[in-house]
Order: sequence, then C-alpha cells, then structure tokens
Amino acid sequence: MDHIETILAHEFSEKIKSDGLKENEILLDVRSDYEAKIMSPDCNILHVPLHEIEVSSIRKDIEGKTVYVLCKAGVRAMKAAEILHEAGKNNLIVIEGGLNLCCHSGIPLKGEETSPSPETQERLKEEAQKSVTLFMAQNS
Repeated sequence: MDHIETILAHEFSEKIKSDGLKENEILLDVRSDYEAKIMSPDCNILHVPLHEIEVSSIRKDIEGKTVYVLCKAGVRAMKAAEILHEAGKNNLIVIEGGLNLCCHSGIPLKGEETSPSPETQERLKEEAQKSVTLFMAQNS
C-alpha cells in the first residue's frame, strides 16, 4: 500500500546492529506470544499479537513515534499497519520479509531458542497460522 512505508529486512537488521532504535522509534511485534517468547530482535519492542491489536490501548505507547512493524514474514505486519493507519497513525514502516529475513541478516536476537529446533520451527509455523485465523475470524 502506498500510504505505509516498508523497509527491507537486511536494512532494518543493519539499523539495529549499527544504531539501534532511537528514542522516538519502536518495534511493534505482532507475532503470537509463543513466537515472541522463543525469539525476538534485541531492541525496544512493543509486543501485541495481531489478533489483540486495539488502537486505543496501544496509542500511548506509539504516539509520536516511528513504528516499525514486524511479524514472521511480513503479512501480519502489513495487516497491523493497515489497522493503525486507518485509525490515523502515520510513521508506520513494515519490515519486508519479517523476522525470517532479519535472522538471515544477522539481527541481534533474544529469547528462549534463538536457533529453533525443527520441532520448534513447526510450532512457530502453527502459531503464525493460528494468529492469522484468529485475526480473520475477528475481522470478517
């Protein structure tokens, strides 16, 4: 969408590695709770799963800030950015390729399993699908 900016995952990863996020920037992670617990970028994060986003409840955390929006691959992040933009939020930047491509770019990580096992990877895939299903059920 032309009203929501994007940044390539490797560019975001380089930003985090070199400068980190500035005081007026925040990363909105819209992945499931499980996904975020297992592995997340090591920076200032506001974690709100896509199906739980309520603009009124996160407005104070994002007001006046540039919001980078992240999910596993980019689809949920774009949906979240669309919701926020429709509610009047500007300065939204979706990370293209999501955490999948950020990991390939060497973004600093934190969490329980920063190199997920095959079993964990399968559960992460299931969690992502569940998140989209919940979101679609609430917005249909």
